[in-house]
Amino acid sequence: MREILSNIFTWTWFSEPHGYNFNGYLIRHAEGNLCIDPVQPSDEDLAEIARVGVATILLTNRNHSRSANIVRARTAPRR
Repeated sequence: MREILSNIFTWTWFSEPHGYNFNGYLIRHAEGNLCIDPVQPSDEDLAEIARVGVATILLTNRNHSRSANIVRARTAPRR
């Protein structure tokens, strides 16, 4: 993951069928971290997401549900 603004992180996943990257986001917040539209994380990114924790996952479309389930399994947030 890389920090794009203070306490806002992103990671990418390249989609072969589409030919471009998709992005997932993690916002660190004192009241609980928010993961928005997670995409398939690398092992390193998933370990970092699990380390910082996730309180809530927000999906803006159903295509991110598989990756959200991966993040949820490691962090047990609300969805």
